[in-house]
Amino acid sequence: MAKLVVQNSSDKSVEWGGDAGGARHYLAFDIGGTHVKYALLTLAKDGVVHISDDWRGSFDTPRRRSRQAELQAGVSQSESLQAGAQSGSLQAESLQAESLQAELSQSGLSQSESLQAGSLQAGSLQAGSQSGVSQAELSQAELLQAELIGKMVDIVKSVEGGAGVRISGIPVSAPGIIDSAECVFLTSGAVTCLTGANLCNVLGGKLLEELGRSIPISLENDANCAILSEVWAGNLKDTELTLFVTLGTGIGGAIVYGNTLHRGKNFYGGEFHDLHVPLGESGSYNFAEPYGWGFHASTIALVEKARLKLSDVLGRGFRDEDSQGLSGKSIFAMLDAYDVLDSFDGNLSDSDFRAYVSGRAIASVVDRWYVDLAKGLIFLQEQFDPHRIVIGGGVVSRERFLLEVRTAVRGEEPEKWQTPEVGIATYGSDAQLLGALYHFLAKR
Repeated sequence: MAKLVVQNSSDKSVEWGGDAGGARHYLAFDIGGTHVKYALLTLAKDGVVHISDDWRGSFDTPRRRSRQAELQAGVSQSESLQAGAQSGSLQAESLQAESLQAELSQSGLSQSESLQAGSLQAGSLQAGSQSGVSQAELSQAELLQAELIGKMVDIVKSVEGGAGVRISGIPVSAPGIIDSAECVFLTSGAVTCLTGANLCNVLGGKLLEELGRSIPISLENDANCAILSEVWAGNLKDTELTLFVTLGTGIGGAIVYGNTLHRGKNFYGGEFHDLHVPLGESGSYNFAEPYGWGFHASTIALVEKARLKLSDVLGRGFRDEDSQGLSGKSIFAMLDAYDVLDSFDGNLSDSDFRAYVSGRAIASVVDRWYVDLAKGLIFLQEQFDPHRIVIGGGVVSRERFLLEVRTAVRGEEPEKWQTPEVGIATYGSDAQLLGALYHFLAKR
């Protein structure tokens, strides 16, 4: 297979070593906990895959509304169904009581026996009502899944119509424990509405309904896709054991040896999120805190800890828009601004002073986050002794990220054999899309 080659940021191409045949077009999706990315990938006759910026984008991942949002919108669907179940229960009780009374009159049962029967009937109705609420929750997941699938189908139709191409396949990258051979989500990470779904059946069925034809679909775990792009790029030697760690709404991972993914008996290979590592402020096994590595060293963990710190330091000065705008990128921007302001010799304006105070608060959070990330990397090195650990996720686009990670690792003073060789993903935010295509093509 030929090596993956990136020409420049706006016109990317990779060489496919298989039989390209005629030019083919693929629409790759990377489903994430907060948003879904997509891009049109064209496999040309010469075997080169082109990624154009003309037909790529993203949309928000459909998610369960917060309780507050439900209250603002009025009675939630769950409450509506529960109210309906209660209303139905009252009506059923009335009808059952009339029927029971008639039967009792005919059978001559005593009043106490009548009351006992009524109590049993009420218990049955209560169980039915509880079952109705569970069904409401299930229905919400189904609605979110339908919304997600509907958006994906709309994008397929839009790209085919706008670009004037016929999509030959849909490679999909997604979080969770995935049986890629069966195209099934055993779990689905933060996108809980997909758990248990057969994506090829659900998405494929909707495409057949909307387009009148079927389109081949593949599904693979997002971290697996990211490391497959490294395999395709030729960055991993055949004899190397390499671990991939991806930072996002959790910590995902993948294990490759000899250019082959290690999936594990239960498809759990590389699921590093729940690693039991001494983390947090105590730096020890404190079971009052979440114990998994992902609860402390993922990007969302950094964001949540920064939000709590800023709220504590700024008090009323920490506005709703400040909270909503927090991300890995904005946190590091605040940190960089603090570094500049800290060296400033002079009076600061009100806005600069606020930025200085915020940045100083953020600095301690980021330092702790790097320590927790480093501890997990050292733990992986001890357990697997890999040749290399590659880190991916949006946060690695930070220019100083690799230097800061390596500094944090050295700060833990590991033995030489415990010190991992750390690198970052070659293709950044495109890694999952390219790896998903690699997986799709390799299956065929």
